[in-house]
Amino acid sequence: MTSPDPLPRGLPDDPFRPTSLRRRLVIAGLALGTTLTIGLAMLTPHAAAVRAALALKFAEPPPCAPGQLRGCVGGMMDIVVLPASAPAASAASAAAPGPTSPASGGG
Repeated sequence: MTSPDPLPRGLPDDPFRPTSLRRRLVIAGLALGTTLTIGLAMLTPHAAAVRAALALKFAEPPPCAPGQLRGCVGGMMDIVVLPASAPAASAASAAAPGPTSPASGGG
């Protein structure tokens, strides 16, 4: 008797071939480039906003020019104040007789 073949004659050889080093480096480079591109695209608007906020935070207002009263260091500041509300009527004044009541003699 002859030993059986490990693969029957009708099946093709194993089609798997390991990926070459050059192809693996290309794939790794593309993955790294994609990651950096997406990361920078996401962080660039935020970084610009942070730079603008820091520039405003550390910027000093200009000193007052001669005759300038507002919008400078040493100038005046506008303050908005609500008008005073009318005093509330107390219980004693609400119960007091008015000029047209019978107790005051009018009517």
